[in-house]
Amino acid sequence: LLAEWVDGKSRIVINSIEELMGLEMELTAADSEEVNVANMVDNMRLYHSQNGDKITLAILDIEGRQILAPGMHVVLEIGGPVEIKHVLGSNPQAEAVNLEIIHTDRNADLIPEAFSLGQNRPNPFNPITEINFSLPVSCQVSLDVYNIAGQKVASVADGQFEAGHHSVIWDASSQASGIYFYRLKAGEFVETRKMMLLK
Repeated sequence: LLAEWVDGKSRIVINSIEELMGLEMELTAADSEEVNVANMVDNMRLYHSQNGDKITLAILDIEGRQILAPGMHVVLEIGGPVEIKHVLGSNPQAEAVNLEIIHTDRNADLIPEAFSLGQNRPNPFNPITEINFSLPVSCQVSLDVYNIAGQKVASVADGQFEAGHHSVIWDASSQASGIYFYRLKAGEFVETRKMMLLK
């Protein structure tokens, strides 16, 4: 589990290394105007309650189906800084699984010395993947995805981005399995990488 502070929100990425049937998280937040799952899958439901600054989140499927297969991840966004107290998952045997919590502060990162486009993760993926890129200066950015025929199928990022490290999520639920290419254009910098969607 990776907790990050990005663009005025707490962004919590829960990476699954095994089958999970549900998740429960307890955290505190002085101000949490919004709580949402950025990459909600069809059978996933988010339940949350708040008592003062204490928030309890549960992510599960009421029919008891798996919500996360190995290699998938959930992205939570909370409108304000939070402190995570604990996170528990449940496996298909109804056993509790403790998730390791890693905190990062994007504002404390050093400004990168050069433009770069990272390999998406996970790769291969189904159907959600994360793409990271770094900018040494503030500039106009476009990050587009193309299929094997060279047709543009998605615009993942388009706008002015500050210098620093950035990550975006692509949900390929509507796309067919296969090889895709993602291209970053940032100022005069252009780079393309390959990824694979397996359903």
